[in-house]
Amino acid sequence: MNEQVMRECPSAAEHRRRNSRSAAISSRVLEMLSHLNQTHRKALPKAILAQLLDVDERTIRRDIKRYCDLIDESIPFLPIDLPRISMERHGGEIFVCLQTKPVRKVPFDL
Repeated sequence: MNEQVMRECPSAAEHRRRNSRSAAISSRVLEMLSHLNQTHRKALPKAILAQLLDVDERTIRRDIKRYCDLIDESIPFLPIDLPRISMERHGGEIFVCLQTKPVRKVPFDL
């Protein structure tokens, strides 16, 4: 029985690996928001943003998707408004855009 439980429960090392990945994603998203806030149009080409963060473009896309999924799941529970990031294609180039209106907290009744 103990062996089965041990196999089903992720190890402490797996928890640390997941937590470090989440922390890395969070820090990259914060850097993205910082770079986007500094630009006049609140948008940067994905390739330039990837160079600024020293990651590949797939990492940018994956991080944005995870961030947006997290926001969608957490909105009712968050006490603050969060900025939304999107990717848009303009003239054959993909831009990472900071939405001008933050995601509004949805009233939540228990």
